[in-house]
Amino acid sequence: MKRNWIWPLLLGLLIGVVVALVLFEWLERSVQPKGTALLRGFSFADVATNAGGTDWEVLEDKVYEPFPSLGRATRIARRMVAHATLPGEEQEKFAKRFRLAVSEALASHDAVIKGQFDLNRSSAHVVNGSPVQSLVDLPRFYYAIGDIHGVADAWCIGEGGGLTVIVSLIEGP
Repeated sequence: MKRNWIWPLLLGLLIGVVVALVLFEWLERSVQPKGTALLRGFSFADVATNAGGTDWEVLEDKVYEPFPSLGRATRIARRMVAHATLPGEEQEKFAKRFRLAVSEALASHDAVIKGQFDLNRSSAHVVNGSPVQSLVDLPRFYYAIGDIHGVADAWCIGEGGGLTVIVSLIEGP
């Protein structure tokens, strides 16, 4: 008779652990960052037009929700990839204007730029007897909107007559 209390106790513990795990999973999902108006409303077409746009083929515009945490706070991300045909001599001018247009887009959403790192390189070389220009322009902006911190990459990568632009926005608490 004295052992009759063990089975209800073990069953109660098991139910308690399952409920706690389900509740923890639900709370974790409800804490997911929703993304600022900048992340949700960033318009690649507007920024490219402000930079002296051309005919862009948008290859991807995707929100990653949730962005893999990798042991850090939960984040949300958006990546836009576009490609256009642009003569080699115009690519560097476009990259400078694009960087400025992205900076203005950040400011228009009340983002405060906390820091910026750049990597720029352009070169010309000969391929099969023809001169080919290449460009790598990789600016990274660190910004804050209220208590949300973010990273914005506005990369331009060009070779010959093609230019690929990658815009990446990552936000979290």
